[in-house]
Amino acid sequence: MDERAVRLGATHAADWLADVAKRMADEGKSAQEIAQRLSDLRNVLVDWRKTEAKSVRDLTLSVLRDAVTGRKLPDEQAIELPEEESNPWEWTEKHLDAFIAHRNKLFG
Repeated sequence: MDERAVRLGATHAADWLADVAKRMADEGKSAQEIAQRLSDLRNVLVDWRKTEAKSVRDLTLSVLRDAVTGRKLPDEQAIELPEEESNPWEWTEKHLDAFIAHRNKLFG
């Protein structure tokens, strides 16, 4: 991946995290709630980025890979994510929440 693409992706991710924090603050969420959500979204980005290097399609077609070993999880442990190739900041809240819950269950 070229440097321009990396910078563009980083800019999108930073804008997304800033927008989430602002929206949550506007909704009256506590600093702890905002910090937890941003931490969860950071983990989504890290897992997505590690998996994307192998194959975005594997992630977005309802397969979550173990970010450490790169092994495919059994189908009964897979989660539904957007069918089209997309970035996490384009996912619905439903997909993000499902990914985060599943990730927390697997990795603690």
